[in-house]
Amino acid sequence: NPSDFITNKIGFNEFSELYPSALKRAIDSTKSNFSSTQLHRISNQIFESDKIMFFGLNSSLSLADIYAKRFAELGIDAIAETNLNFHIIAHLKTHKLKGFVVLLSMSGVNSMVQEIVPKLIELRLPYLIITNNTQSFAIKSASEYIIASYDPIDVLNRSLYMFSTQYILEMIFQYMYLHKIKDIDKIIENIYESFPDYYAHKKNPLK
Repeated sequence: NPSDFITNKIGFNEFSELYPSALKRAIDSTKSNFSSTQLHRISNQIFESDKIMFFGLNSSLSLADIYAKRFAELGIDAIAETNLNFHIIAHLKTHKLKGFVVLLSMSGVNSMVQEIVPKLIELRLPYLIITNNTQSFAIKSASEYIIASYDPIDVLNRSLYMFSTQYILEMIFQYMYLHKIKDIDKIIENIYESFPDYYAHKKNPLK
């Protein structure tokens, strides 16, 4: 029983079995919350945008930063932030450029979401929210949303949300990598040529 861990009724060995099984259930549950059709829609919005902005707080910000860098590997202009950068918004509006936002929020109602979502609606900026809260107000106005599912285990909830969210982001990344990068061979060739020593023993620099 997961609650036994919280009351110290189980030891580390039992916990070491509980955690990986909880991760597997989180993945199995989360993967049923989106389809290849939705991944196609999301990747289209990302590739048609001139700027991708990832938003997260605390540990979610760390994940936002990782995937902003991952998406940049595909030639996408992406950044990670905790709040709207109005200089960037002004630049997009001035030059009539498209932006797309990815919100990472376990609760779906934290201070970041409450502050940013109304502004996104006002600015008519499309966004994807990845949350565990199916009742989040941010879902209603989202261009896309995906629920990061997991079985609640008090002390593991944050970890399980992060794991499910990373799975979702990685699936989006891999979909774009496999289906949308038409000149991927040329990109890889250029990376090899630019950093021959570093990639001497790597089969694929983007992996």
